[in-house]
Amino acid sequence: MFSSPLDLAPVPTHILNMFRNDAALSRRIARTWSGITLLLGASMLAIRVTAGSRHGVDPVAILLGTWFLAFLAYRVALHVRPTPSHPGRLARTSLIVPALGLLTALPLTLHLPFFALAGALDSFGEWAAIAVVITAPTTILAGILIAIRGSHLAEGRPAKGVLRPWAIYGLGVAATGPFWVLVLPGVLIALTALPFVPLLAYMETLVARERELEMVDELPEAHARFRAAA
Repeated sequence: MFSSPLDLAPVPTHILNMFRNDAALSRRIARTWSGITLLLGASMLAIRVTAGSRHGVDPVAILLGTWFLAFLAYRVALHVRPTPSHPGRLARTSLIVPALGLLTALPLTLHLPFFALAGALDSFGEWAAIAVVITAPTTILAGILIAIRGSHLAEGRPAKGVLRPWAIYGLGVAATGPFWVLVLPGVLIALTALPFVPLLAYMETLVARERELEMVDELPEAHARFRAAA
C-alpha cells in the first residue's frame, strides 16, 4: 500500500495510482493557455492594423509571434502538474477558448503565405485592416455559435441544428451579407472558413477521448478508496 501525493489527501492507495497523471486536465489547461494566447495576439493585431499608423510592431511579426507563443504556452502547460479535481474541470473552457482563438487568428494566417509568395508582405497590414472589418459579422456570429456548441458538448448534450459544423460554416459565411456584392471578399471568407468544419467536428471526438482519460485516471483512485474504506 502507498500514499500518493496526487490524491486529494494522503490516503492508502492502490499501487496503480502511481501512474495517475490527470492527462485530460493537463490537456485542457494546455489548450486553454494556447487559446488565450491566440485571442490576445489576434486582438493586438486588430488594434495595430486598425489604428491607421505605420509605426509600431509589424503585423506579420505579431501574427507569427502569436503562433509561436501559443505553441510554447501549450507545451509548457503540458508539463504543469494539475491539482486533482472533480471530473469535467475546464471541459467547457478548454473547448471554447481555443476554438475562439483559432477563429480570430487562423484566417489571416492562411492569407499570409499568398502575400509572401507575391512579395507583398509590406501591404499585409492594409489587407488585415480591411479583413478585420469585412469579417467582423462572421467572427461575431460564428463565435457565438461555437461557444454554444462547445458548452453543449462539454455538458454531454448533442450539438444539433445550427450548432452542427456545416451549419455554423454556412451561417458564418452568410453573415458577410452586403460584402458578397463585391464577390471576392465573400469567396475568400468561404474558402478561409472551410478548415473550421473539420475542426468543429473534432470537438466531439476530443470530448469523447478526454472522458475516457478521466475514467482511466479515476479507476485506481476509486479502487484505492474502496480498499481503504474496507
